[in-house]
Amino acid sequence: MPKLTGNTAVMRPDTLEVVTLAEGDDLPEWADGLVGAHLLEEEKPKRPARRKTDADSGDDDASE
Repeated sequence: MPKLTGNTAVMRPDTLEVVTLAEGDDLPEWADGLVGAHLLEEEKPKRPARRKTDADSGDDDASE
């Protein structure tokens, strides 16, 4: 879920209530599409966990 990079106010579609959304908060699911991309933090792609290999262990048997 993206976080807001600034404050904004949007009208909640189900209640027609104006709701203030604050910088740093998660974007509520109901507000998806109501807030401009310029106010949303880019989601960083999740990188798969890196597996440890023999090269990472620091053992250098090849130098003997």
